Amino acid sequence: MSDKRKIIMDCDPGTDDSVCIVMALTHPDVELLGITTESGNLPADKTTANALRILEYMDRGDIPVAQGMMHPMLREYPKDPYSHGVDGLGNHFFPEPKLKPIDKSPAQFIVDTVLANPGEVTLVCTSCLTNIAIAFMSRPEIMTDVREINVAIDCGGPLTRGMTIWDRRDHFRWEHLPKIRTVFAIDGQKYQQTFYEALGGKQ
Repeated sequence: MSDKRKIIMDCDPGTDDSVCIVMALTHPDVELLGITTESGNLPADKTTANALRILEYMDRGDIPVAQGMMHPMLREYPKDPYSHGVDGLGNHFFPEPKLKPIDKSPAQFIVDTVLANPGEVTLVCTSCLTNIAIAFMSRPEIMTDVREINVAIDCGGPLTRGMTIWDRRDHFRWEHLPKIRTVFAIDGQKYQQTFYEALGGKQ
């Protein structure tokens, strides 16, 4: 097993997730195997473009990015164009990325990567868990091969912190709850709830 912690980031960049991507790329003990994107802060085509922009800026075009569905599985998500700006990056309107996403779904990328690295991959989830839920529902056998599922407080927090779905901080999780339940219902998994701990830190 490699000394570095192998991670897949499942995210919806966003200024917040863009910072997380940079953290993962620059952490000496982390190997970022890939990024899977989905709709959340913005539609999936825009969150994918933002992930590619960050990788381009960091000169890491070797990191694969798989674009998820444009719409959630069960409900429409309440759009929030203000928290991260219209472009998701604080209205800086960076040029279109030259990098392109891979021709593979996020769920398939997750399945293939976990099977190729049994017991080594940590899933760092900072978005709505659509891709994780689809991967686990399509190939349940990979559940025991995942090293750890790290769910950011932004995503899984309402289930453990007493927040209601109407809380302003919880504006987009009304759509996410069925998928959160799907992922958290898995037996035998280790869960964390901070990105810092996913990188090996301590609270």
